[in-house]
Amino acid sequence: IDKKKLAYLPLGVDTQSFRPSRNKIKRDKNLVICVGNNRRDYLTLKKIYTILKCQRPNIKLKLAGSPEGKDFFLDYSEVEFLPFLSENNFRELYNKASLLILPLLEGGSSQTLNEALSSGLPVITNKFPNLSDYTNTKGVLKFSPGDYQGMAYSCLKLLNDDNEIISMSKKARSHILKYDYSNI
Repeated sequence: IDKKKLAYLPLGVDTQSFRPSRNKIKRDKNLVICVGNNRRDYLTLKKIYTILKCQRPNIKLKLAGSPEGKDFFLDYSEVEFLPFLSENNFRELYNKASLLILPLLEGGSSQTLNEALSSGLPVITNKFPNLSDYTNTKGVLKFSPGDYQGMAYSCLKLLNDDNEIISMSKKARSHILKYDYSNI
């Protein structure tokens, strides 16, 4: 198809709703989250969590909107599964967590990714060409699909470095502002 006939319309996000906390609520250094269900690689997430739990026994994992993930965590009663959340509750979750871990089976636009970035939440995810517009920021660390060790040890390094979390948070928010609905 002639490129002149193509239109590119990126996935937008409401950056006014999904934003860093105005109350400067401190992020929980032991809380990591995974949000959504579509194309999620729960086997890799379980392997990541196993390493995190071994190295950092107080780590907490919350999965929101992830009913299919429950079967992967039957041996981990402390993993919390959150049912449908309102936009306000999602915003609170994004603002309380320290990292979004988003292992994917394949690429595709992800509203979860954009909401997390808009909330200033650093993201650990996979390298996929069709996510590059959203992940081309130092607010996101990207790994090959299935690289649970790289993802886990990057999580541990970040969770031990407040300054890097803050830096990634600012870069995530700054990057995603260009995808605000008003711009799209």
